[in-house]
Amino acid sequence: MGRWPIKPTKVWEVYKEAVLDANRVVGLAISGDAQLVALASENISGPIHQVPLPGTNRVMDRGNSSHDLDITVHFVQPDEQELAAVSLERAGSSPWVLAVDDGPAASGEAVPLGPDSVRVSFKDTPEGWASVRAAVIDLADTASMSLARRYASFRPAVSRRVIEKTARQNAVVGAAFFFPGADMPVMTLNQIKMIFSLAAIHDQEISEDRALELAGTLGAGFGLRAIGRQVGAFVPGPGWIYKGVVGYSGTKALGEAALRYFRSGAVLTPERIVSEVRRLKR
Repeated sequence: MGRWPIKPTKVWEVYKEAVLDANRVVGLAISGDAQLVALASENISGPIHQVPLPGTNRVMDRGNSSHDLDITVHFVQPDEQELAAVSLERAGSSPWVLAVDDGPAASGEAVPLGPDSVRVSFKDTPEGWASVRAAVIDLADTASMSLARRYASFRPAVSRRVIEKTARQNAVVGAAFFFPGADMPVMTLNQIKMIFSLAAIHDQEISEDRALELAGTLGAGFGLRAIGRQVGAFVPGPGWIYKGVVGYSGTKALGEAALRYFRSGAVLTPERIVSEVRRLKR
């Protein structure tokens, strides 16, 4: 497997950080139009239970008072949105999403109404529900990993965000470090945190066997970086651009392969990662 380019204590630190983020308790409260509430319950998989509240059709987590964060999603028809926004503000329901059923005219656009509130134009389509989930994820911010861990319907979007964010970080790292090998510890640590985060999102325990599998995958990632650095010497143009591209594509390939692993249990191999890098670079 080779020698890791960073200290084990650093790996342990990012592991604890990922687990801490994932273990935050996030709850969802869904209210508003009865028909849309019923549809929302079908499109959000997680610990949601119906609790009758006077004068409302509302679905919410039981025991939400113990949550670290609660997000309200209120569904309305266009002619009800102004009154609903005022009511949510007065009720102190922040953070909240006002999901307006604009039907065929829906844009999927999320417009901030305040520091912890947003209006989403949506319709009852897969794309429409994706826009609602995206708005909830934005409000959850650093707690989005915990949100995805409890509500499976959020996992794909949160996982993609983790992968994309890490890939962009490593693109910057690859382009910023001029001395050969100086970028390796930072880039590797980012990749390790990404793997731990994806595991936590999918509620996966990192056992000793699984840790060895992940280490093997990361080892393949190190090899790709070394190959990329060698090839970069023969590529015309500024080397820092190529290093940034390799940092981005290699990290994204690793994340995609790990995501497939946590979804299906498939064993990761260097060949799969190389194949993914080639696909991303087409």
